[in-house]
Amino acid sequence: MGARSLWQGSISFGLVNIPIKLYTATNSREYVFNQLCKNGHRIRYKKWCPEEEREVPYSEIKKGYEVEKDNYLSFEKEELDKVKLKTTHSIDIKEFIEYKELDPILIDNSYYVATDAKKGNEKAYALLVKMQDRYSPDAGLIPDFIVNINKNPKPAPPNFLESPFDGQYNYNACRDPWRIATDYLLTGDKRSKKITDKINRWIRETTSNDTYNLSAGYTLAGNDIKHRYFEALSFIAPFGVSAMVDAKNQAWLNKVWNYLTGFKLKDYDYYDNTIKLLDMMTMSGNYLKR
Repeated sequence: MGARSLWQGSISFGLVNIPIKLYTATNSREYVFNQLCKNGHRIRYKKWCPEEEREVPYSEIKKGYEVEKDNYLSFEKEELDKVKLKTTHSIDIKEFIEYKELDPILIDNSYYVATDAKKGNEKAYALLVKMQDRYSPDAGLIPDFIVNINKNPKPAPPNFLESPFDGQYNYNACRDPWRIATDYLLTGDKRSKKITDKINRWIRETTSNDTYNLSAGYTLAGNDIKHRYFEALSFIAPFGVSAMVDAKNQAWLNKVWNYLTGFKLKDYDYYDNTIKLLDMMTMSGNYLKR
């Protein structure tokens, strides 16, 4: 039998959210003795009220705080439940320090941490949906970079990191349809399908189901970025993977595949060719066979 985890949650820093399970790394071995009478029978303890001289059943027992000698402030279970501290299943990392900076006296026990493949991604998906709804309701596109992710997320301003199109659907975001759709193909996560469904509807409508109308970059409103009317494999191939989330996209998927096979390796750079390769592996079913 496999080890049983003692806690499940996630480790988070920024948008990175890693679902985990916690296991004890060490076991305490203690010998526990029971008290017996002289004839070898185990001693039992009763919950006894000396004032009323009777045994009290568990259902009648409540908790109390001694404010002075023999004077108690009592609490019902419902009252204590209301004042319980709010718990969380997330360990939020604020900063990293050298292990020498941590006083060993603060460490009670050691644990193993393992990933939990069945959970996670809540923060990332919530952010993607928010960006679609607020900034790209028609096209469903995600910008290259997002700022203020923990407060009021919005597309990055021009030249935030790389180019004037940092807040548009450019050379970083072009991989999103592939990556988000792959989550659905591998796990069946309906959140990823909902996001890619919106992108699929838009790209098929804006191109009139003609791959020759695909551009190398779009605004979040779904318009072509000016002077970017050329073939870029990094923009074309991911739409083939996103089409795989619904059988209704089969004809469009076939067109994207056929379109990609017409481009020669020597005519494109490492970035375009790598994305084309990975996406065609996914479209052909070879990437998912692991």
